[in-house]
Amino acid sequence: MAKKSVLGIKINVRYFISAFFLTAFVYFFWFGDYVLFFQEQQSLLVYDWEHLREYFIQPGGLLEFAGRFLTQFYVSRLAGALILSVILTIPALILWKTVNKTVPDAKCPAFFFIIPSALMMLMQTHYYHTMTFNLGFVIVLILLLLALSISEKFILFLVPLIFPFLYYISGAYMLVFSLLYIVWILIHQR
Repeated sequence: MAKKSVLGIKINVRYFISAFFLTAFVYFFWFGDYVLFFQEQQSLLVYDWEHLREYFIQPGGLLEFAGRFLTQFYVSRLAGALILSVILTIPALILWKTVNKTVPDAKCPAFFFIIPSALMMLMQTHYYHTMTFNLGFVIVLILLLLALSISEKFILFLVPLIFPFLYYISGAYMLVFSLLYIVWILIHQR
């Protein structure tokens, strides 16, 4: 794996992303566990069809359900910090994969890949920034990576077919993905 130079030191991007994961885990396990406690206490997920049905009748309801489901694990500091650290690290991995796929010879510094993850970690320290928001950002980045990996002819056929389904799952985050993809197309058509 190619190593990127940061301040004259050769650092493997995987090590840099792993260090971010460990930093996030340590922070939310020892110092930021108050956020996990607060969010777990604010979230109630009742396993009753009448209650669960509300998640299935609105766009983005499944994303909200997934966020609340994962928030239940915050009751355990270990499980909560581990789940949150994994979700916060995924954007760095996706961004790394996206840059390698679209610009194979890019000379990006290793810290570039963790900027979105670091910003999400900063936002997560706010009491009301829930897991649903993090999952929405992850879905947007996954869809962007998939859209950039698929040929343009195929994507023009595929998007109108699956857009309603993806909108039903992720709600307004599909609009964020659409804007990102449109900006990508406009930039790379020049």
